[in-house]
Amino acid sequence: MEFASSRLEIGLHALNVIGKASAGRGKTGGLSDYARRLGRTSQYLTQITAAAGVYEYVAKSVTQVTDLFSRTKHLYAISQSPQSLWTLLCEMLIKNDWSVKDTEEAVTKIKDLDIPEEYQGLR
Repeated sequence: MEFASSRLEIGLHALNVIGKASAGRGKTGGLSDYARRLGRTSQYLTQITAAAGVYEYVAKSVTQVTDLFSRTKHLYAISQSPQSLWTLLCEMLIKNDWSVKDTEEAVTKIKDLDIPEEYQGLR
């Protein structure tokens, strides 16, 4: 098996090629099998796949998207926030050069807010 050179590349491969279609107890294939073949945990693969989902979502709208490629942990933290805020958070991450901790704290503050769903996408 040829290995991707970065965590995000592995996550993108898992997201777009492996998927979760074959997942389930007693079935082979899917993310759990892919994680086993990589020598990683399912939790690790789930996290980098979530990060890849954020990357793909913002790829066409964030101007410096290549700056996100090495920030898998940041992207995973952002994946825990409402999807409507992913682009804004990624832009802030790049602009302010947030650490993983800064990113996690921003997401926590957002999650602590009680914003009605219909207003979450507004800027």
